[in-house]
Amino acid sequence: MLDIKFITDNTQWVEESLARKGFPAEKVDELIETFYAMNKLKTSSQALAEEKNKLSNSIKSASPDEKQAIIAKSKEIGEQFKAEQEKLTELEAQFNDMMLRMPNYPSAESPDGPDDTANVVRRKVGELPKFDFEPKDHIELMEINDWSEMERIAKVSGSRTYAIKNDLAQLEIAIHMMVMDKLRQNGFTLITVPAISKEKPLYNQGYLPFARDEIYYMPADDVYLSGTAELILNSLRADEMLAENE
Repeated sequence: MLDIKFITDNTQWVEESLARKGFPAEKVDELIETFYAMNKLKTSSQALAEEKNKLSNSIKSASPDEKQAIIAKSKEIGEQFKAEQEKLTELEAQFNDMMLRMPNYPSAESPDGPDDTANVVRRKVGELPKFDFEPKDHIELMEINDWSEMERIAKVSGSRTYAIKNDLAQLEIAIHMMVMDKLRQNGFTLITVPAISKEKPLYNQGYLPFARDEIYYMPADDVYLSGTAELILNSLRADEMLAENE
């Protein structure tokens, strides 16, 4: 999440930077207005709470007539405090949601453009292979060699799923093992993690609030399905202070 103090201190720079990503300046202004309104209400609510406490402490030494007036005034302040707290809760939720939707600042070296057509090729590595025959795509190769069950798995699990078998399944496992062996040889730690996550990690890594409709949620357990171990691993040491050698 971006730093609100930096945003308020450098509003023009922030607006100009985010405009390069198509983010309207009006949304930055709205965020700042909400931030100031929230802080103003916090100060006001705190003053009401302090006044109510003073009135409560003064009841002991007050006369009977004064007590009635103090109680009435305290009740009035209490109702005002409650109303401000409700509004403050609403503003805080609005502010937090707006902050989560603020994009990161673009790099000064990044080209501007409406889509990937504006991308700049920095370098090319290797050469494209040339064949003296008509190459087949991976789907054709899997069908010819009986390496998959694409049509059948689609009936079971839906589109954009796959089931590979025979030599290709063995090759996949062999590649996994080769990569894991190389990583461990270079000091990496092998970790297997569950495929479920609580909500906070999804916010921390930017999946929420944007992609809520694209994430499977299990309300009975209040957990989400994770499509990648990256989500879990990136959150494994969250809220911990790590030493430099860790």
